[in-house]
Amino acid sequence: MRLAVYDLYRKVREGAESTVTGGFLSVLGVALIVVLGIAETVSFLGAPKSMAVEVDRNMDESLQVNLDILLMRMPCNMVSLETWDYTGTSQLRHEDLSTKYVVFGDQGEFNLGEAGVMGHLEHMKNEHLLEQVTHEAAEELVDANFASKLNKEPLAIVKFYTPWCIWCQRLVPHFAALPDALAQVGLPGTKLFKVNCVENLESCRGIAGFPTVRYFVKGKPQTPDYRGDRTAQDMAQWVANGVKKVDSASGETNKFVVRKQAHGTVMRRVADENLPEGCRIIGALKVSRVPSNIHIVAAATTFDINPREVNLSHRVNIFSFGSMMSPQRLLRLPIFAQYNVNPFNGQTFVATEKHILFDHYLKVVTTRFARHRGKRAWSLDDALQDRRAYLVTASTKSTIADPNVPEIRFSYDFSPFATVVFQKTDKTWYDYLTNLCALIGGVWTILQLVDSTLFNLVHSKIKTMQGKLG
Repeated sequence: MRLAVYDLYRKVREGAESTVTGGFLSVLGVALIVVLGIAETVSFLGAPKSMAVEVDRNMDESLQVNLDILLMRMPCNMVSLETWDYTGTSQLRHEDLSTKYVVFGDQGEFNLGEAGVMGHLEHMKNEHLLEQVTHEAAEELVDANFASKLNKEPLAIVKFYTPWCIWCQRLVPHFAALPDALAQVGLPGTKLFKVNCVENLESCRGIAGFPTVRYFVKGKPQTPDYRGDRTAQDMAQWVANGVKKVDSASGETNKFVVRKQAHGTVMRRVADENLPEGCRIIGALKVSRVPSNIHIVAAATTFDINPREVNLSHRVNIFSFGSMMSPQRLLRLPIFAQYNVNPFNGQTFVATEKHILFDHYLKVVTTRFARHRGKRAWSLDDALQDRRAYLVTASTKSTIADPNVPEIRFSYDFSPFATVVFQKTDKTWYDYLTNLCALIGGVWTILQLVDSTLFNLVHSKIKTMQGKLG
């Protein structure tokens, strides 16, 4: 038999004799030694994880905060990121450390790209101011005739304003010059309207900032609202890029259709379904390692915010501390602690009423990794930030902010205690090598005894049968 070639337990008579049984046991023995050797090595290297508590020895002055937050109903040019800490230090803008992305859809599913300094996709070129005009041709709309008037117009541009808004006052000369600019781009006779949002709350529902300029095709609002420079030429070109005049089979003199946008199906869906505009903020902020607040507030440099219509519904994809953990480092934590690295992890918070303020309270716990081998313990260097992790517990409360402007506030504090993740085992290298040798010798010896016993039993049976026949 071919298996007999591998017999390590050969029987000595006149010479060494190999058998099928011995070959089988030899192959089995080698397989057992390999499997048990691997198991012993894994057991030695993969010590069970446990956690202990000690006083936090972390003396760092600063800390990195990682965030990825989606606001489903607030445009980027109406959102500001600010930090305030316990020492009184504040930073009102974080444009250099965070990036805003213009998104559309209930869940921000359409990401159109990075927002510029002013919060819109394209940076409009500055134009010279038009000559001051004293007459504004826009017709005033009220709640009673808002829908009926717009439904009669094939194309209309509406300015939503308030009397106390300084930016609305600055827009007046440019909006008054808009008819001439529209004529230059092939849209003469376009009707202009304006709505006082202090007196007409129903018509201004959903208007979060003033002034807001929006155009309507046959009474249907077209999104997104105007986000460019507030000059007559830029506003006229924006409308011309969005619609085109077509001949009507019914003899209608002015008929307009919404242009197919260069962005393809995404922008067509945005326009057809009137999807809301939102903003996604991604960044890594360097903050002082003291109790602090991170605020996402409805604020703008060229808008006056309408608190009544601010909707801060949001999804927190990431809010974590320290350097971003790789999947390999994350797996070093016990399973029950892995969730606490990023406790929000895509959780959505919806504003079910107006003027809702969201308060997220977080407690940050420094976590370091350590190993315990036999009687000697060693841990990773505490002086290196990338060798630590931060576990976070979080809770959220929503309240009505009226009459103040709503905001999203992340308030965090640091625990005076730190957790230590141990990989603890009493085995030393000497124990490991001893066990490995004992394993090899034990398997070898046991199978040798089994083979010898079977061999003697079989040959004893053969001799008995030969004696009876003889």
